[in-house]
Amino acid sequence: MSSKDVSRLTFVDPELYGAHCEARGKTRNSIGANRKRKSEGQNRKKSKKSKASTKLAEDMCRSSYRVLEDEKYSKSRWICCNSCKKWRRVGCALPFESLAGWKCSDNEDEKHKSCDIGEEETEENEVVVNGLQHKIAYSHEKREFCAHLNEFLEQNGFPATKKPMLGGKELDLYRTYREVIYRGGYRAVVKKPGTWSQIFRSLENSDNGKVTDASYRLKWYYIENLFAYEQHYFHGLDAKSISVPQKPKRVPKGQSMAAKDAMAAKVWQLAQLNASQWGQKTTGVRKKSSSASTWYSTAKA
Repeated sequence: MSSKDVSRLTFVDPELYGAHCEARGKTRNSIGANRKRKSEGQNRKKSKKSKASTKLAEDMCRSSYRVLEDEKYSKSRWICCNSCKKWRRVGCALPFESLAGWKCSDNEDEKHKSCDIGEEETEENEVVVNGLQHKIAYSHEKREFCAHLNEFLEQNGFPATKKPMLGGKELDLYRTYREVIYRGGYRAVVKKPGTWSQIFRSLENSDNGKVTDASYRLKWYYIENLFAYEQHYFHGLDAKSISVPQKPKRVPKGQSMAAKDAMAAKVWQLAQLNASQWGQKTTGVRKKSSSASTWYSTAKA
């Protein structure tokens, strides 16, 4: 197999979808040095970070493929350490796009968690691709994930949003899914305020300026398209037992649903009162006009 054959590969479950199982229990609260919280006592002034500061350079990531039985292939991802420049094999579910500043100490593999340890060698029949071939392979991987996702949703009767748009661009569901499960999954993200906003800023959808309701929309796009998939493949729940959260009705800020219902009831009562008063007025006008016509007829006679 050569690097030119990569675009025609069919990825298999043990590496592409089975990577979810590898990620269980290995998630972090932050991603790389650029996402670690500042320690107490340090200056916490907010600063706008450019995309270049959080996005991994293209030449710092590559993929490899190894021939298995029955003409199938397994896939691996490699990230270059920002300090020692050694290549480390990482899980396919890792959101490598936003791992700028990644170091060996961030590696989940204990055997290759230090810059003092030598670089891992590729296995027999394993081909490494980078640059343009890596992009082609990743695009194929992304299409296969989306096909697998849609098949799962259709087979289990879960409705999904057609081409979710955010910030003027179509949302990359594969990228979004990996960003969320790296942080422990949907419920872990919800527990930490500001995490949805952090994920949005790491996506290309944030390039088109400020989207005021980005966190809210991103959260519900994830629920509608990826929540059930995560519960089944990442957490191991049976598809029939999964209950997808329902989107609540949006209420104006500072106004509860009860207050909104009460206001609607008052408006309805006022409309009924106005209608009854208008009916009485029109009835009185009809009586007066009838009396006037009778008097006119009598006087004329």
